[in-house]
Amino acid sequence: MRRGRDGGIDPAARRAVPADAAAVRDVRLQALAEASEAFGSTLAREAGRTLEEWERWLGGAAVFLLEAEGVPRGLAAGVRHVADPTAVFLEAVCRRTVRLPSV
Repeated sequence: MRRGRDGGIDPAARRAVPADAAAVRDVRLQALAEASEAFGSTLAREAGRTLEEWERWLGGAAVFLLEAEGVPRGLAAGVRHVADPTAVFLEAVCRRTVRLPSV
């Protein structure tokens, strides 16, 4: 665990794998609940996806989980454009609003 300049915990990013589907889903759904206007989807649509659909999405995109003290705090995802495989779009950036304790 790293400490930031302000004494708070610096989160770490890692590539999400299909086994992270539930964590990715939870972060995405919370972000949609907090600011649905910032996304190209709806909470109802994303909440209706099965865990298998989340796993498939993780297999076809570059998704990174942001974690602090082992707890998922956010995610970022890049997905190839269907018509132009040389282009990758930053499709989702979610951040849970949390206050990390300073020690």
